[in-house]
Amino acid sequence: DLEERFGEDQSTPLMIACRNGFLGVVQEMCRAGADLLSKDAHGRTCLHYACEGNTSGHSETARFLMLGTGSVSHQLVNGPSNDGATALLQVAKNGNAGHVTALLEAGADVSLRNAENQDARELALASGSDGVAQELNTIVQALHAGDFEACFRLVERGNFPVDYTMPKPNGAGTTTILMVACGNGNLEEVKHLLLDLGSDPDYRPDPKDLRTPLMSAAFAGHVEVAQVLVGRGGEVNKKDARGRSALLLAAMQGKCEIITCLVKELNADINLTDADGNTALALASSAGDLAVVKKLLQLSATVPTSNTSGQSPIDEAKKAGHKGIVAELE
Repeated sequence: DLEERFGEDQSTPLMIACRNGFLGVVQEMCRAGADLLSKDAHGRTCLHYACEGNTSGHSETARFLMLGTGSVSHQLVNGPSNDGATALLQVAKNGNAGHVTALLEAGADVSLRNAENQDARELALASGSDGVAQELNTIVQALHAGDFEACFRLVERGNFPVDYTMPKPNGAGTTTILMVACGNGNLEEVKHLLLDLGSDPDYRPDPKDLRTPLMSAAFAGHVEVAQVLVGRGGEVNKKDARGRSALLLAAMQGKCEIITCLVKELNADINLTDADGNTALALASSAGDLAVVKKLLQLSATVPTSNTSGQSPIDEAKKAGHKGIVAELE
């Protein structure tokens, strides 16, 4: 009986064969119809059992279960035990590096967490398995190297969600593939992320700055990227942690072309204020950017009377000695 249960763990014959790394026996049982998704008393499958050992027999058995049975079962690969441990989480905790590559090839999701809210990389680092942790960090390495194709492969294989949050290259905050692509102006990559991989155009990866992909594109002045983002549902008037919208960020950076696009084509609120009560016109006036001031006035921006500090754009321009801007505003 292939489903007979043994011991306190309630293990099936297939699980026992997997625990011992008996590849030939496992193959025969699978051909005879053994259920790969059966779970023991702890919620573990035969894959959990195969991944307990470090011999070549265990590695070959685990690889066969995932890749050699005709089709990859993501329910098997990413199925959790009662304590939330997938096979990858178990391997990371135990430091069994020999199983990591096959698990990733089969689509193991690196972002999943156990009942203690630990992901595989955190478990590997905690167990001193630096090699495992590095292998699980491939998407970060690829993104920092600008290798979008490698990032896409990892997402498409199921190893990472498309909006997986990871450290910025400079270590100051967190980002996603889409945020980096928008900031770089990688139009085709942005389209692939949004249209094919289902990236969220409004996802905010950094809880400190709360910037969206559109803000990233506007800050750098990438018009076509902004158009695609809004076309896929990105909200043009969202604000970051300092109350600044994409338009305000574009004005701060002197990006006249995208300012025109945001206001005339994408319906950005030209008189939106930040947390300090400054509009795009006020920020440009304070910075002494005459070209942006002229552009915003041309687009019918209102000259505000004052911000939260009681200063108007004219006051700020006079204080900074920006005579040309004062003349435009008066």
